[in-house]
Amino acid sequence: MKFPKAINQFLLHMNTPTTKILSIVILLIFFILFYKWAGQISVDEIKSKSTTTPSTNKDTTLVTKAIESNAPAVSSAVSSDTFSPIIYEHENFGLQNYDKGDYKGAIIEYSKAIAINPKYSDAYYNRARAKVALKDYKGGIEDDTKALSITPNDQDIYYNRGRTKGLLNDYQGAIADYNKAIEIKPMFNEAYHNRGVSKAALYDYQGAIADYNKELEIKPNDADAYYNRGKAKAELKDYSGAITDDNKAIDINPLYDMAYSNRGVVKASLKDYQGAIIDFNRAIKLNTECVEAYYNRGFCKVNLQNYQGAMPDYTKALELSPKLSNAYTSRGFCRAMLQDNRGAIVDFNRAIDLNPNDAEAYNNRGLCKIQLGQKGSGCLDLNKALALGRTGS
Repeated sequence: MKFPKAINQFLLHMNTPTTKILSIVILLIFFILFYKWAGQISVDEIKSKSTTTPSTNKDTTLVTKAIESNAPAVSSAVSSDTFSPIIYEHENFGLQNYDKGDYKGAIIEYSKAIAINPKYSDAYYNRARAKVALKDYKGGIEDDTKALSITPNDQDIYYNRGRTKGLLNDYQGAIADYNKAIEIKPMFNEAYHNRGVSKAALYDYQGAIADYNKELEIKPNDADAYYNRGKAKAELKDYSGAITDDNKAIDINPLYDMAYSNRGVVKASLKDYQGAIIDFNRAIKLNTECVEAYYNRGFCKVNLQNYQGAMPDYTKALELSPKLSNAYTSRGFCRAMLQDNRGAIVDFNRAIDLNPNDAEAYNNRGLCKIQLGQKGSGCLDLNKALALGRTGS
């Protein structure tokens, strides 16, 4: 440790036993003050590094948001005299491990901090983030709940727990946490956004749209909010409104592949198959792994009776998502329309293996079997399709 020059000069003149003792006392006081100052810097570093959560994957329907607001890293509910520099050290190591993707290492460090001070709210909060990154959602919820028992008015902990509940499909529980976060922080745009996602998952599309509207009041240029609102409008068959929202999302972010894909779905719903294919082409150009774009482009080609062109799209969708049973059913249909009944049956078999309640696969397999002279087995499939609720020709 380096001391200011003036102090060094002062200590050099302290030659008597009394002055030496006094110099030691002064040195200790200075050391304590310096250490507290250094500790405060450590706290600030922790605070600045713990304001983000692991980002979520963009799912096949809606976009959820990781937190963007400032989450406190040191709990104001815990007195400063209960801390020690060792806690900050473990916290810093935990944050460093988290940033490197070493989530297990981060958990070890946060656990050490908690062992020293079981009332350290932010160690639970940060450990929850690391657990969620490892898909230990229940463990993450437990840590967030513990953090809230120490700091009950922290909107960011409610928000993160809500996101984790959403990952477990507990949408009602997620909404309750988002409600609490918004109650504490009324302008919390991410909470409105993810509450809208949870409402849409519960088929409350009007409620979802209301939340996206509120989010856009707070953050007018949020492309994700327009995209998700467009999907909710499409579910309500407000296709014009959906296209308007997708257009806005694309204006804000011209590289938004899912917005192109969603606009294509809306156009297909309006039977504008050529226009839809153009949008799916754009989505695929931006993201060559966009499963939805390949599958839906195949759907449009089928409706244009381009069965040969549709098959590669379904094959690509299956390459990217091997358990997409509908792609097997649709590709089997194309094979059947191209007189490849045996190949079609192979696809229908696979579709039924993945989804035993696929009435369309049973129906089409039955028709193919009858074409091949297997009338008894074919009729059994047709009857199974009827039992599963298939109607029409």
